[in-house]
Amino acid sequence: MTVVLNAVFALAFLIAVGYHSIKMWRTARQYHDFERQIRRFFDDLLRTIEGTASVDERWSLDEYLRHVIDDVNSVLARDEKDPVRVGFFQRYLQKREQRLTCLAFAKSDNISRRLIEVYPPLGILGTVCSLYVSTASGGDGTDAIIQNFMTAMWTTIAGIVLWITFTLIYARFEPEWERLPESERKARDLVWDIDRAYRGGAER
Repeated sequence: MTVVLNAVFALAFLIAVGYHSIKMWRTARQYHDFERQIRRFFDDLLRTIEGTASVDERWSLDEYLRHVIDDVNSVLARDEKDPVRVGFFQRYLQKREQRLTCLAFAKSDNISRRLIEVYPPLGILGTVCSLYVSTASGGDGTDAIIQNFMTAMWTTIAGIVLWITFTLIYARFEPEWERLPESERKARDLVWDIDRAYRGGAER
């Protein structure tokens, strides 16, 4: 029974680690995909406008958006018949239906964060199951507990080690990932400002 118990919890930990690793990889990929989407959207709008800030690829998304907001505001401040402003809105109309949303990232990020909390309970469950098997197997309870002690120990240690490991890994990415929803809000607010400026000019 101890062999079966070891196999069951080893498989459970492997499945949890494998799924968690894949989910974190997908979260990181969705973060970079959304970041590229924002950069491509505004780069296309501003690519032919002189006087806009040159883009440094080393800029963070927050730094990039700060420069983009200044550049877009400078375009919107131009005269309505200015060719630069007219061309800007023409490019905007071509990209108007594109949605800037990080919903897929937010879902993956939430799952990745929640999965970290699974490992300690899984380790404790292994310990409890080992003790239960020991007492339910008959014979001298003390001897049975000693025989299953290693199973109880490794499941608990594995749960703690994996919890610490994934917590540290997530801490490496968390500062950037936590700022993404705020960056999304800034980008969508900027698009809304552009849309209002376009509608205001079109109504005149």
